[in-house]
Amino acid sequence: MAAVWVALGTAAVVIAEAYWHPRKAPDSRRVILVADAAGLAVFTVTGTLLALAAGAAGPVAVLLGVVTGTGGGIARDVLARQRPLVLADQIYALSAAAGSVVLVVLTDAHAPAEVTRWGAITVALVLRLLAIRYSWSLPRLPSRSRIPAADRVPE
Repeated sequence: MAAVWVALGTAAVVIAEAYWHPRKAPDSRRVILVADAAGLAVFTVTGTLLALAAGAAGPVAVLLGVVTGTGGGIARDVLARQRPLVLADQIYALSAAAGSVVLVVLTDAHAPAEVTRWGAITVALVLRLLAIRYSWSLPRLPSRSRIPAADRVPE
């Protein structure tokens, strides 16, 4: 239930920002990314909790939590005709996975439910916000053109 209040609060802040600053476009991307980070954290935890409640094993619950958390962002980006953040080299699904793993570990350790939920939301949200703030990204594999010819695998 707390996750619903976080989502509603986030929506209210975004709507208020859009209402009071309708023509302020330069920093609107950051507002959307912060709201998306909150949604990612809340929906990741919700998906993981539902998977655990259905009797899924820990790794399956983590996978379902990540899919649930990233699904909304993918839908938003597809509707906006943008490249989904989860497919870019940003730390997006990784923050969802971290929050989901924290939830599963705390649940297995029989931590109080509120501590478990808020701990997982905090981990996913803070990791994503730090990734946004400091432009963290996942490492890229070297392209074929950068690999010396002698080290290339023949096709």
